Amino acid sequence: MASLSDHVRNAVAPFRWREALNCAPAIALLLIAGLVIGKPLEGAIAAGAAFSVGFGAYRRIRSKPWLAMSLTAAAMTAAAFLGSTIGQYPLPFTLCSATLAALVAWFALYEENIWWIALETAIAFFVAGYFAGPLDVALDRALAVAIGGTVQTLLVGFLREREGPIPAQAPVRPALFQAHAFRAAASVGIATWLALTFKLGNGYWAPMTALIVLKPGLRDTGVRGLFRVAGTVGGCAAASLFALAFPSTPAVLVVAILVCAWLAYALQRANYAVFSAAVSATVVFLLALHEPEAVGAVRRVIATLAGGGVALAVAYLGRRPPMLRPTPRGAA
Repeated sequence: MASLSDHVRNAVAPFRWREALNCAPAIALLLIAGLVIGKPLEGAIAAGAAFSVGFGAYRRIRSKPWLAMSLTAAAMTAAAFLGSTIGQYPLPFTLCSATLAALVAWFALYEENIWWIALETAIAFFVAGYFAGPLDVALDRALAVAIGGTVQTLLVGFLREREGPIPAQAPVRPALFQAHAFRAAASVGIATWLALTFKLGNGYWAPMTALIVLKPGLRDTGVRGLFRVAGTVGGCAAASLFALAFPSTPAVLVVAILVCAWLAYALQRANYAVFSAAVSATVVFLLALHEPEAVGAVRRVIATLAGGGVALAVAYLGRRPPMLRPTPRGAA
């Protein structure tokens, strides 16, 4: 029987701590710069963008090690501006969110690296929509995202380790593309509507969770949703306990953000619940620079439960008949 230490090792493996160190300096630089110039909110937005773009440090487009990060930074900048602008209008924002979700789902079955760029773009749109405002607000957010993404790309984009090509994906029937895109649009559209209608705090976590956990198969969606919820609850709880044990000064928060971000990068290929916990804790500490940790943590858990529940319900109601399931590798 496996011991507790064996289970822990399996949950955190592979732990890519060396590679993760490459992505932390940009976040530290942006957070400190924001505090020094008296703009901690803008620094947190830029650091959040750098955090997201940093996950592209070990992806590549057209064999170029920096292109995935550059494209992601540019797409997130546009999404931040559009989300902040369109987010003032609930119906157009909901429709745009659903359309983006359909595109992300389509790319998920087409090419993994393109899917990742689309996913980060959609998340940036969801977040910006929650913090919607007039033109100057949209421009400020877009500028902060652009700075964060650019700094991260310049610091690590040209230094990443070269890896072998990503294996080709299994053939997918055209009908599956359409079905999965429709389910994603429905899930995110409903989750966005719920967040806006019931004014969920940190409501962008609802469509974000719905999009992330939704998979072509019902079982995969259920498992990923369970891991996502467990990780979010665990990460938010850990961040809240930390806030109770230590003073929430800017210096303490910056250190906490850097440690959690490093863990998230190192664990991105490990157990999904553990990875989600690290990501959730990072986001909680980032927002703690301008919002109470405990309040934000509880709101995120509620929104995560809502998004995960919607995704599971849509996956169940729209489950595929056998003839639309993906063709297994090596099948005739």
